[in-house]
Amino acid sequence: MIFLNSNFFRKSVCVLIYFFCFIGFVLWCLQNINDAHNWGGDFASYLQQGVSISQNSIDHFMAENRIVIQDSSI
Repeated sequence: MIFLNSNFFRKSVCVLIYFFCFIGFVLWCLQNINDAHNWGGDFASYLQQGVSISQNSIDHFMAENRIVIQDSSI
């Protein structure tokens, strides 16, 4: 019973718990990779919009986006 109360045993159990939690998290992440979130083929525009919101330059984004929309082939 001295082994169960040792500091080495507690650290080993803690490391194993963290390891299995990490493996479970990775498996959960891999399970959730799918095509359910369709960005509509305009992912770059979403990124530019997020940057413009964070930099408070929405007018600049709208002007640039207007140029892209007018010059598109559709």
